[in-house]
Formats: sequence, C-alpha cells, structure tokens
Amino acid sequence: CLPYSLLLQQLELKNVRELEDLLIEAVYSDIIHGKLDQRNQQVEVDCSIGRDLGPNELPNIANTLQE
Repeated sequence: CLPYSLLLQQLELKNVRELEDLLIEAVYSDIIHGKLDQRNQQVEVDCSIGRDLGPNELPNIANTLQE
C-alpha cells in the first residue's frame, strides 16, 4: 500500500482530491489496477503497465534522476 501523504509529496499535488482524481483516471485508463482506501488514506496497487525505453532515452532519464 502507498500512503496518500507519500504520493502527494512525490507527485507535488496540492490536495487529496487532485490525487484521487489522478488515481481514478489511471485506473480507468488501465495504467494501474488497484483499490483506493479513502478511510486509511492509501492506495493498494495490484499491478501497473510497464514502459519500454529506447536507448536514446536513457541519458535523459539518468540526468533527471541525478538532479
């Protein structure tokens, strides 16, 4: 389970409503499969789609992660 507080911080969202809207959109778009637990302010992700990267994308991602 991922706590809302962590997701809000990492995604730089302003409030729980924005986070829940994003999570609901991700579920409906089949990006993630999981459950929102509003009572305990957490989301349980069962699975998510993968993302393949091209070799030309790796340097940009490495630079972003190092910043």
